[in-house]
Amino acid sequence: MDATNRIYCYIFVGGKLVQKNDGLWEYVGGRSKGIHIYKGMTFEEFTQKVLEKFDISLHVMRMHYTLKFNPRVIQDLEDEDDLDNVVSHSDDFANVYIVKSPGVEAIEANIPNTQLALGGPHPTFPSSNASCDANPNTMMLSRGFASRCADTEYTPFESNRFREAILGSGHTFKNADEFRNAIYQMSLAGRFQYKYKKNSPTHMSVKCSVEDCPWKITAHAVEGNEILRVYTYQVNHNHIAQDECSSKVRVSSKRGAIVVEDVFRTTPEYLPRQLCKDFERDHGVQLTYNQAWHLKEKAKERVYGSPRASYAYLPWLCHRLREINPGTIAEYTSHEGHFKQLFLAHAFSIQGFTMGCRPVLAIDSCHLSGPYKGALLSAIAYDADDGMFPLALGVVGS
Repeated sequence: MDATNRIYCYIFVGGKLVQKNDGLWEYVGGRSKGIHIYKGMTFEEFTQKVLEKFDISLHVMRMHYTLKFNPRVIQDLEDEDDLDNVVSHSDDFANVYIVKSPGVEAIEANIPNTQLALGGPHPTFPSSNASCDANPNTMMLSRGFASRCADTEYTPFESNRFREAILGSGHTFKNADEFRNAIYQMSLAGRFQYKYKKNSPTHMSVKCSVEDCPWKITAHAVEGNEILRVYTYQVNHNHIAQDECSSKVRVSSKRGAIVVEDVFRTTPEYLPRQLCKDFERDHGVQLTYNQAWHLKEKAKERVYGSPRASYAYLPWLCHRLREINPGTIAEYTSHEGHFKQLFLAHAFSIQGFTMGCRPVLAIDSCHLSGPYKGALLSAIAYDADDGMFPLALGVVGS
C-alpha cells in the first residue's frame, strides 16, 4: 500500500445522479459510506472493499466518478486505469457513484426545467436506429438535436446546461454581446445553426437557418440604453430528419471561449489536443487543432486579460516595487505609448551581491514567445557556495 498517496473515497449507492441547470451533478437519494483508496490499488481490491460495505450486485450496476477540474463531466469507473485517475486527480477525497443501468431524462422543449438524471427510469426516445437518409417528409418536433442519428443509445452532452441560456420573454442582458453569447450557447446545446436577421446593439433578431423553421428570438434595447430585453421567444424547432442529421454548429473562438474558460481557470496547462477530445465528447462538435488553439487563447484572454492590456500596468508595477522595497531599481522606457525596455533589480538582490557574491557577472538571454516576441536578459552572480545568485533582469525588443 502506498500510504503517501492514500485518500478517502465516498461511495454513493441507491440513488441517482441528477444534472442541474448549471451543469453540476448532484446525487439524490440513497446512502453513502467511505473507504480508503491509494495509488496502485487493483480494481478487484477496490470492488471487494465496496462489496464489504454494501450488499449489492455490481453486475447490474455502473460506477461513475467526477474529477475536481471538471466536475460537470461524469466518467465511467471500469478498470484500474480509471481508478488510478480517481486517485491521481483528487487531493484529500474522491466521490464514486454507483447507479443502476443508466437511464436518462432529457430536457425537452415541452418539459421546462427538467433535470438530466442517470440511474432514474428509462425514458422513451425517438428510435436510435433511424437512418440519416430518412424520408424527408418525416417531421420531427424537437428543441435541437435531441437524439443522435446513429446506432447508439442517447448520450447526454455537458452542453445541455446551455439549453436555458435564455429563459423566455422578459429575460434581460446587460448588452448585445451577452445576448449573442447566450444564442451561441443555445445553438451548441441544441446542435443547430442560426442566422441574424437584425444584428445591432439596440435590435437583435435571430432565426434558425433551416427554411420555414419557427425557432425565433428577438430582443430590443430598454429605454435607449445598452440593456436588451427578450420580446419574441419561440424555441420549438420543426425539422425534417435530414435537417437534424446535417445540422452542424459553427465553431466560434470568441463565443466558444465562454464555454471552456472554467476549465482553464482550474487547469492552465490544458492542451489543445485534449480540448478537441473533450469538446467532441461534451458537446458533440469536432474541432480542428487550429480551432482548439484559438479557443484556448481566447479563453486565457478572458481569464487573465489580453497581453496588450497588461502593458498598461507597467508604470504602476514599477512604482509599487520601488515603494515597497526601497533601493529597488525598476525602470521602463516607451516611445509614443509603446513599450520598449524594462530593467528590474530588487533591493535584496543588490545587497546580497555586494555582501556575499564574487565580483563577476554572467549575462544571458533567451527569446520570448507570445504575440510580441522580444528577449529576456538576466544577470547572475556566484555566491560563496558556487550557487547561482540572480541579480537583475531586463526585457527588450528582439
